[in-house]
Amino acid sequence: LASWNSVAMSMAEGHIPAEERLDSDLRRRLARMEDRVERQITLLAWYFERYRSSLPEERIIRYEDIVSSGGGALGVINDGARELAEPLENRNRNDAYDAEQLKEFARRLLETDAAYWHFYSRGDVNQVAEG
Repeated sequence: LASWNSVAMSMAEGHIPAEERLDSDLRRRLARMEDRVERQITLLAWYFERYRSSLPEERIIRYEDIVSSGGGALGVINDGARELAEPLENRNRNDAYDAEQLKEFARRLLETDAAYWHFYSRGDVNQVAEG
């Protein structure tokens, strides 16, 4: 959510036209929502539901796992990547993101129940929001 709000693209407004053309139910749901963050959270849930229903668990690679493994976590899609040990920095919390906005996103996410909780814990969300 923080990265979506750091770029001048449609997802910053809670819309993703290509996906909305493909999923008329998603388009209708988003159209009924006045709140931009509510639309963004709905899109986030929509994406994570697709990840959960389309990918076997062992093929899902979280950003944080890539960073902590120096890229080695990419080995599930390319055997050569298992040997990677690059110095990577987690940018989930950086100066480009508004700290108060992160806290608001966390508060709003924690009030929901969606597929992203299959991949991340509520503690993970709090950790990013609190720095």
